[in-house]
Amino acid sequence: MTVTKSVLLTVSIVCDHRTNVVMNYSEVEARVREATNDDAWGPHGAIMHEISQYTFTYEHFPEVMSMLWKRMLHESKKNWRRVYKVMCVLQIQDSCCSNSIGNIESICLLV
Repeated sequence: MTVTKSVLLTVSIVCDHRTNVVMNYSEVEARVREATNDDAWGPHGAIMHEISQYTFTYEHFPEVMSMLWKRMLHESKKNWRRVYKVMCVLQIQDSCCSNSIGNIESICLLV
């Protein structure tokens, strides 16, 4: 990794952290934002598994789902990576805890 890429990655991490603080996002919402960012690679398996574990608790389930919906439905066409990553997270959640999410096919049809 070159120095410029390293600096850009560090700046991106700092900006994301500041946005989380300013927008008063919870830790759960911040993890969802981290998993569905605009980076060129997909969400890490550990983060997706952690998010799916959050959906088992009643207080975290609405936070996860509202942030996923916000990231999926309120984005412009230039942020297609976010929508793709939301779909990846929903697919993992459907396979891990299908009782709490419902039918993933109906969600896919909405997009």
